[in-house]
Amino acid sequence: MAIIKTIDQLKQEYGRLTKTTRQDLHWWIREFIQPAKKINHRQTSYQLKHLFEEITKSYVAHDQFKAGMLRAGYKPVEWAEENWSFKIRLVNSSLHGKQFHAWYNYSLDMSNVASELAREIRTDVLLYKTAAEKNAILDYFSERGVTEETVDTFYQRWDRQDKEKGRKLHEHAAG
Repeated sequence: MAIIKTIDQLKQEYGRLTKTTRQDLHWWIREFIQPAKKINHRQTSYQLKHLFEEITKSYVAHDQFKAGMLRAGYKPVEWAEENWSFKIRLVNSSLHGKQFHAWYNYSLDMSNVASELAREIRTDVLLYKTAAEKNAILDYFSERGVTEETVDTFYQRWDRQDKEKGRKLHEHAAG
């Protein structure tokens, strides 16, 4: 039998997340979770946690995910259950690839390498409109002299957002 944690214990668990992971979790809940009048029994907190991890490539413990849902205003139907159900719409797994533009808009306000990349791209309107073309982006990086860390971050973020379409942008190790 699982031990059910108090709200204070969940808050403590949530507090152990890095700032970036908290931001990713907040963004994901805002983008993918929508309230509903009926209970979604098909996707519990545990299943939703795995969808979050699949999309963001960020790991969170189950209790940390539940705390994130609480912070976003989603209350479980039954607190005593280990895997919570919520009154939310079914999360459409085909929406996982909200694509580069969703990531771009999300990343603009963050303070990390990903946001540096997003702000750089913002200055070049043509590139932003043609972001689906790998070679245009690589040429842009070459012209701007961006750091290897920025290029690696771009590959990670793009691959994460574009995974659903099965398209890989690069064979980075191959050059």
